[in-house]
Amino acid sequence: DGKWKILKTIDETGSLTAAYKLGITYRRTWNDLKSIEKRLGFSLLEKTRGGADGGSSTLTVEGQRLIKAFDNFHKKMDLQMQEQFKILIMELNNNEKT
Repeated sequence: DGKWKILKTIDETGSLTAAYKLGITYRRTWNDLKSIEKRLGFSLLEKTRGGADGGSSTLTVEGQRLIKAFDNFHKKMDLQMQEQFKILIMELNNNEKT
């Protein structure tokens, strides 16, 4: 989830700096992104070097697709977790009655 949050933050802000303000060091953020790219076999970021206006980082099309896929995954898993939690509560309540 941490890496997903990094990518979402970059996508929303256009800034790698904003991403590492999530509490992860710049070096760790950068290394995590490079590790993901190596594993997946494609680039996640398009970087523009700083200048008078500063640099920027944007996600590649593949990076945006990865975020969208992970967002969908989370939505499905969150629903599944809610359902399973309801079942757990019912089981606990039933155990109290016996």
